[in-house]
Amino acid sequence: MTKALHLLTLSLALLWTLAPAPAPATPKVLSLEATDGQRLAALGAVAKGSTRGILFLPDRAGMKEEWQPVAEAALRQGYTVVSVDLRGQGANVVGEAGTLPNETYYAMTRDGQAGAAWLRSQGVQRLAVVGAGLGANLGIRVAADDPTFQAAVLVSPGIEYNGITTRDAVQRYGARPLMNVAGQQDSYSARSATALDGLATGPKNLLLLSTSAHGMALLNRDPSLPGAILGFISLHLKS
Repeated sequence: MTKALHLLTLSLALLWTLAPAPAPATPKVLSLEATDGQRLAALGAVAKGSTRGILFLPDRAGMKEEWQPVAEAALRQGYTVVSVDLRGQGANVVGEAGTLPNETYYAMTRDGQAGAAWLRSQGVQRLAVVGAGLGANLGIRVAADDPTFQAAVLVSPGIEYNGITTRDAVQRYGARPLMNVAGQQDSYSARSATALDGLATGPKNLLLLSTSAHGMALLNRDPSLPGAILGFISLHLKS
């Protein structure tokens, strides 16, 4: 990581730390419905009076609970938050979990859209999305086609995961703020993050960490990363 990027990351983390912290609500279990009728488990909480919200999407085989420490930190900073279990994953699994067909992965964009719809139903007008792995790919596709998203953070994105592509989505996303994060030794994600950063035409931050960790493991490896992520969002979803 370059010195300039390191200083930017520290500045973002400091901004997040110094932001005012209203008393947070308690995240509640939600049942959302995608536009195709699929029921989805989620965790959400409303920051009273806030018009800013963050959608969190997990990685392949991940669960909504994995994002809760970051979501609760965002809630303390005044963001309404929702973390969604993708179809066929987490609490949405009926019986034993199995291999999902590509058609299921393609439909997962509807799951992100359901989370965004819930945020808007709570008065949110300006949204950000944060996703890990497959959730990063899905998140940028959801944000690309929804102008209420004003920032996106992709942790360990791929040019393609399970048929879910990102180059075209970043191009549609246009000049809105984009942050890409990957481990340098996680070679596919590092190359993908670098390529997507090169396609971004608006405010951007490429953060390559010296690790092979992927997805949520990156956040567990680097305790400053949640602050950098929320700091980037705070720069672009101002109160």
